[in-house]
Amino acid sequence: MFKPFLAAAALSAAIAAGPATAEETQGNSKTVTYSDLDLSTKQGQKELEVRFARAAREVCEADAKRTGTRMMSTEVRRCLAEAKKSTKAAMARILSDNQLGG
Repeated sequence: MFKPFLAAAALSAAIAAGPATAEETQGNSKTVTYSDLDLSTKQGQKELEVRFARAAREVCEADAKRTGTRMMSTEVRRCLAEAKKSTKAAMARILSDNQLGG
């Protein structure tokens, strides 16, 4: 059984690491790349949001097959909520750095 809050924290830590050259899954973390995006455009920002959401679903195992139900467990929903908070903060940092030329 994975620990959803640790998974969300790992996702946050991976995102905060900044641009990388390849996406990579390691345990309950996911590196999200964005060096190929133009974050000064709405399209680039939307794509970054999509990548964050995809990474969160993977880290939180939201799409894992469950026997007997298609509903997400409470742990998965909590993990996704925590990941959403951390990715929102990470996106704000990234966009701020991008505007400052960082």
